[in-house]
Amino acid sequence: MITIGRLVYKASGIMSKKGIVKNSEKIGRTLADEIKTGEGKVKTNRVFELLEKTIGKRKASNIIITDDFETFKDFARKNCKMSDEVIEDTFKHSLSLVMPPGKNGKTLLSLRTSNTPTTESLNITAHELEHVLYNNVSFSAKIRRFIIKNMSDKKYESFLNSTTNIFNETMTDFQLELLKLCKIEKSASYGITEHKAGMEGLLKQTGCKSKEELHDKIRTIIRQDVLLPRCNIQNFSLLKVIRDGLQDEIRAYKVGGAVQRYVEPSENLTKSEMFARLCEEAATVLKAELKNQKKNIWRMILRKPPVDYHIPKPIEIERETSYVYPFINVKQSGQKLDTILENNSKSKDKFVGFS
Repeated sequence: MITIGRLVYKASGIMSKKGIVKNSEKIGRTLADEIKTGEGKVKTNRVFELLEKTIGKRKASNIIITDDFETFKDFARKNCKMSDEVIEDTFKHSLSLVMPPGKNGKTLLSLRTSNTPTTESLNITAHELEHVLYNNVSFSAKIRRFIIKNMSDKKYESFLNSTTNIFNETMTDFQLELLKLCKIEKSASYGITEHKAGMEGLLKQTGCKSKEELHDKIRTIIRQDVLLPRCNIQNFSLLKVIRDGLQDEIRAYKVGGAVQRYVEPSENLTKSEMFARLCEEAATVLKAELKNQKKNIWRMILRKPPVDYHIPKPIEIERETSYVYPFINVKQSGQKLDTILENNSKSKDKFVGFS
């Protein structure tokens, strides 16, 4: 059956967010059905075949799905200008990741789920496919591709080493803190919670007594882990990018959770779905923080002192902890964003442009 969305995609090459979610989940369910009938684990070549069938051969030709290190290394060198040391560290501490299109329009999905439980690998695959589709066939992807294509090589490299790096570091920190708040034992890629859908279930999961308390905790996380200090003018742009990235993560977690639920039916929410629900509340709080930063811009235009909403983090003894950042095992330390910003200007191989 040909739908209106399908006709629009064929005519424009653009898929709606709803269509991206629907098709990612459809591929995940297809893989689940094949595994049930004895096809074994998720295989990268089969994932590519289903993706090609969904978006067409021409679009799919720009997407590389692999589980080996050499392909990952070659892509990261050419497209992300990463050093061998950073490449090896990223590969070592990740389970799956998406490197979005660069100047050549190619996307890499590094999918290494052969040693994970079947249900978890299906969750991860569906999650990452949402990111792949969003980075290739969404309206935002088309605009971004046009901008990057018209950047000079020097400007593009500067973009990788500054803006993109700040976003990835900040987004990672933000999600790690939300994972802690959600109390889902470091990983949202597998497992069922003890609570049902709705605000009541989310409050029980997070241990908060009210929606207001939950929002207060999220607001503190944003002001500690996202906002730059000293009324930094970058805050407005940073929050906008984080907002868009968070919306993409919400869709991806919902897709992964839906596929997991398809394999293992349950009345309670999966960890992925619960985390997506928390991220939805975080998006609401983020919207209010964006308004604050917009007011700050007007204050500066009118030559009035802006309000510094940044909250310094309590000083802790620095320690290295390994978290599973939903699908990426991130080595997280107590490094502050100020230090990251300072290092960005000195380093040329810190970019890790993945979801």
